[in-house]
This record gives sequence, C-alpha cells and structure tokens, in this order.
Amino acid sequence: MMAFKPQSSNGFKWGLVLLAFVLGIILLPIVISDETPPLYLLPYGLIMAIVSGLIGYLVYAVKNMEYRFEKDTLVIKYGFSKKVIPLEKINGVEEHIGTWKAMKNLGSSWPGFHLGGFTIPGLGDATLYCTALRGRLILLRTGYEPVGLSPADVDGFIQALKSARPDLTVKQVEFRGEDYLAKSGELWRDRVFQGWLGVNLVVIGVMFLWVYTIIPDLPERIPLHWGPQGVDRYGSPTDLYATPLISLGLFLFMTVVAHFAGRGDKIWAYFALGLNAFWTGILALLLWSTYSNIG
Repeated sequence: MMAFKPQSSNGFKWGLVLLAFVLGIILLPIVISDETPPLYLLPYGLIMAIVSGLIGYLVYAVKNMEYRFEKDTLVIKYGFSKKVIPLEKINGVEEHIGTWKAMKNLGSSWPGFHLGGFTIPGLGDATLYCTALRGRLILLRTGYEPVGLSPADVDGFIQALKSARPDLTVKQVEFRGEDYLAKSGELWRDRVFQGWLGVNLVVIGVMFLWVYTIIPDLPERIPLHWGPQGVDRYGSPTDLYATPLISLGLFLFMTVVAHFAGRGDKIWAYFALGLNAFWTGILALLLWSTYSNIG
C-alpha cells in the first residue's frame, strides 16, 4: 500500500484568514456595544458554532486528504468520505502542466480545496479531488468520469500507478488555461467594475461621515433596537459606527469575491458588487431608521 499527500497550498490558509475576518465583522456589534441583551447572543453563538464546525471540517478534510493505492484500487480519502476507483477502470493518464480554470458544476470550492464536479474549459467535465489547480496535475481517464488529482509527489504517484498498471502510458499535456494576472488587471480597468466600486465606497463613506456629524448632538445613552414591546436594547452613540463598519467589512469581502469570480466572466464581478451595494443601501436605511426613532 502506497499513499500520497496532495500539494500544500497557501490559498487554504488565506481562505481561513478571510473567514476569520468575516466572523470579526459579524461579532463587531457585540464587541463595541455597551449593552447587549443575552437574547442577542443566541444567534451569534449559533453562527459561531456553525462556522467553527465548517472550519474544523475543512481543516480536517485537507489534512486528511490522500491518494492511496490498495490492492487493485486507488482510494481517494477526504474528510469522512472516500472515493474508490478500480485500477482496471483507468483508461488513460495525463500529466497536465499549467493551470486548470475550473468552474463549479456540482462541486464545492474553497481556496486550497476543490472537491466534486467541475467544468474545465478545454477538458470538459471532471471530478476533482485537489488542493491546487496549477502546477503539475494528474487527470485520470476512467470509464465513467475524468478524475483530477494534485499529488505533491507527481513522479512517485505516476511510478506507483505504472507499477500497478504496467500497460498504462502517461501523456504529458501543456495546459495553459487562462492568464489570471492578465484577466485580473483587465477586470480592475473595466469601467463598469470601477463604477460599482465607486458606488459602494461613496455610500459607505457617506455613512461614516454622517455618523461622525450626528454623534455630538446625541445623548450618552440611546435606543438601538426596537422589539414588539418597544426598545429592548440601548447603547452609546458610538455604537452607530457598527453599521458602516459592517458595511465596510462586507464590501472588502465581496470585492475579493468579485476579483476571483470576475476572472472567469465579468458579469459575476458586477453581480457581486451590485449585490453588496444593495445590502449596503439596506444597512444605510436601517441606520437612518434607528436615528429617526431616537428622541
């Protein structure tokens, strides 16, 4: 039995940092608030439990992933699951050198972790069990689906596969895919993309400026939330900064999403920033509503 680990990826670590940043934004109202009723802690605790579980599973799945040869099968282990491929079902092996620009079909994707069904331009549909989509990659042509792998030791993996199936030959393919840097630069120079960035920044900037101008005229203790029985949460005027800060955090997060999504099709970048502008507008209206009811 021989086992091979997938490539290590810094993208996974950056993904966790980004997720931690979003969690910080979610928890911001509690951190800066002077008075937070216990009832409000319940949804935040639930969100933290769900996200912590997700992070834990992702870390476990990445650390646990391996490609293992057992008797007449190739076993791909990931998380609590595994994929078993009979070696006799492998019809061809290709070593791709370059970048797979994979688009999700029925798969899940996180920086440094790509699992499930994807469509790769120039290759078609494939099932990926990868921690990287660039460099030296392995594509197995099976009787029912192409399977993409990203072993750290590509030469060792190929040698083990050929030892189990001496009749197989490995075809090397130079696969260029998309020039990510060129596509990213083109996106940031796009007028529509710049326009959506500007709309978001202007609204967020106005929110910060408006809160700054109204705080001096507010009492030391103000109502911040109204329930069926009236005011159920109070705080200081500086708590009003939570709304523009949350808006800024969401904007930064969605800008990162737009940056990566827009490398495939600009429309997805427009959609991400347009959606963020919509939610920023909703938050601005909520902020105005809160101020209007003070007094």
